[in-house]
Amino acid sequence: MAESAILLCAVPTGLTVQKHGLVRYVFEASGLTLPLYFALKGKHGFILTNASELVAGLQPLLQKVAMNFDVIICPQSRYPFVSQLASGLPHVLELKKREKREVCEFAGATARWSRAERLSQEKTWAAMGETFIMNAIKSNQRRHYIPHLFAPVQLDQTARVLLLDDFIMSGDTLAAMQAALHRDKCDAFSVFYQPNYRRP
Repeated sequence: MAESAILLCAVPTGLTVQKHGLVRYVFEASGLTLPLYFALKGKHGFILTNASELVAGLQPLLQKVAMNFDVIICPQSRYPFVSQLASGLPHVLELKKREKREVCEFAGATARWSRAERLSQEKTWAAMGETFIMNAIKSNQRRHYIPHLFAPVQLDQTARVLLLDDFIMSGDTLAAMQAALHRDKCDAFSVFYQPNYRRP
């Protein structure tokens, strides 16, 4: 078994919020910043020994952006990073993920898969285990799942909404959050951002 990599980062100073379309972000994802992301999530053997200090360093940036919004929406996650980042903000709502069975049933009912495609999807579902994992789905099939990932929420349509996530890579989570809110486009704040992300 490989040993875990330990990262000890200085509390960030001089960080700024950058903007691309409706997305505000702090770090552009790169070979230099991905180990930090993995450590914050406890993935791939990376451990961040001073995660609370890093979160505390990022919170003022989020707070400044959040002042302009009525409600902050974050996705339910098995990792505590986003909820830690949002702690202390007023009007935070966590979108609940649907059970894996529900997501798969809804997607299967609306998609027009051939027999072979359905068998392929069912094999993917079985390999996921207990929880639905969007990253396990082929990118050309995700559109069938995006509208069903989160339980829908009714909000005042005049409310100014900020979506909060830790990493915008494909934009699928943001699209799923918007679908749950019955909105076409929302502003977003992400700590990490993939440069080739194309959605607004």
